[in-house]
Amino acid sequence: MTSKFKSAPRRGWLISGVIMLAAGGLASCEKDLETGARSRTESGAKPASPLSQHSFSQCFTSYVYLYADLKNAYQQKGAGRSIASWGYDHYQQHGITEGRNLPDGCNEFARGGGEGRIGSVAPSNLPASSLGNVAASSAQPAAPRPSALDYRLVHQLNASFTGGTAVRWKSRNITLQNFEPTNIRDGVKPWVNFKFNLGKGGIVFKGDSNQFPGTCGWAIPYWYKNYELARCDITINIATHTLGRCGSIVSTITHEVGHCLGVLAHTTNGSLMDAKANGSSEISEDVQRMLNALYVTPLNAQVSAAGTVSVAKELIDRGEPVRGKTIFIMPEDKLLNEPDRSLDPISR
Repeated sequence: MTSKFKSAPRRGWLISGVIMLAAGGLASCEKDLETGARSRTESGAKPASPLSQHSFSQCFTSYVYLYADLKNAYQQKGAGRSIASWGYDHYQQHGITEGRNLPDGCNEFARGGGEGRIGSVAPSNLPASSLGNVAASSAQPAAPRPSALDYRLVHQLNASFTGGTAVRWKSRNITLQNFEPTNIRDGVKPWVNFKFNLGKGGIVFKGDSNQFPGTCGWAIPYWYKNYELARCDITINIATHTLGRCGSIVSTITHEVGHCLGVLAHTTNGSLMDAKANGSSEISEDVQRMLNALYVTPLNAQVSAAGTVSVAKELIDRGEPVRGKTIFIMPEDKLLNEPDRSLDPISR
């Protein structure tokens, strides 16, 4: 295939950084970037923005620099590869499902734009089994970078639950256990920005229990020392549902799955994630914005009520999972649906 990318050399300090990367690695690039930026400033010229020239190499070099954990991972695992080649493979194999964004102006490369070569290094091919999922995910435009407001929502709906540290799954690929019945599995469908797979662990449906009388259901999250979610258990209280004040079983499961994805506190806007069942199936904009910001936030990051983020040192030893608080959904005072005492919808 003929490349659609120009091969003519580009001017500016960033392209010199990319050339240095191909020849020598991250340390040389950092020094070159600093020197180039300083010399341009001293001469009175305005430094070029890393995102003003949208070459393949620049996009995926800048992608790695956007995330401190990726920069560290490249330094540890790059094994002599150019940073752009490594960044391209990471984005296709992990970044999309983790909810990471390419830099502004680089969306043209989101769908396997690897026809453009990085120096003499071509991006490695993806396994055939992953191509369909990657294409489906990357067809959507990249979300805007999180704002301070988004991170205030992360604190309000997530980090405040743990004392200030954001907690989430490692990626948006989530395993479901005991979700084989169709009507139970329907409860995850509204969460369209996540990929769910049946298996063992992850979000575990525990079935019916009246351990906490008067509740509609509950979720119990568990996380490692680095605040990566390890497991989340969901239980439904059929006895309360039969009174007609909890809405449907499916809507309660959708609510509890929301908790397991990271919405660890309740909303108060009349939507699905309110503390009381209200018959709503709406996933509010606040929740969507919070989750988008959460899943591009490095693990073990502190998020303040003001929306500031500080990243702690990555923990290699995750330790044993610790149990979080039980999160309940309570019945509404009014009747939401007609009581149905004929069949248990979970057991059939």
